[in-house]
Amino acid sequence: TAAAKALLDDLRPRLYWTGLVDGARVPDWIRREARPRIREMIQDHPYTEPFRWPRALMLRTNSPWALRGHHNIVEQGRALGIEVSQPLTDRGVIAAMLTTGGQRGFSHRAAAAHQLYGDTMPKSVRRRQSKADFGSVVVGDATRAFIADWDGTGLPHDLVDFDRLQASWATEPPGFYTFMMLQRAWLATQGSR
Repeated sequence: TAAAKALLDDLRPRLYWTGLVDGARVPDWIRREARPRIREMIQDHPYTEPFRWPRALMLRTNSPWALRGHHNIVEQGRALGIEVSQPLTDRGVIAAMLTTGGQRGFSHRAAAAHQLYGDTMPKSVRRRQSKADFGSVVVGDATRAFIADWDGTGLPHDLVDFDRLQASWATEPPGFYTFMMLQRAWLATQGSR
């Protein structure tokens, strides 16, 4: 169905990166009766990641969801009179990463940061072990109030267990891969006001 495809399109990047592409698991807020269909769709995922790092990097930076996300952020900035610059989506930076990383890529984040930025970046930043998480910036008081009052509007009833998804959204921080669904749910409620 169109709803299942749209939901999976939002989840595909997260499902791939967490190893869920093999269909062994799906998020617990997907209804049991929908899981076989979702597993099948994940297994037929057209964006399988290549073994060679240059091809994998090009796939990640040129995939429809990555290009759409970058475009949307730039357009939102433009609408506010702000020029958005995202170095990690810049073609020059990607070319440098491809050249510097070789066929296998970088052994870890610190090595990549050192090779790409050298001493222009503080050592404490280059050696950081954790990944930045912006969920708390996206989900503020107004979003939490929406989540608490949400009645399931806007998402496919045959796929989503609303109570479990709502509980997932109430965690700190919510999973970024569900933000598009959260936005869909909110937009669906705006027409009724």
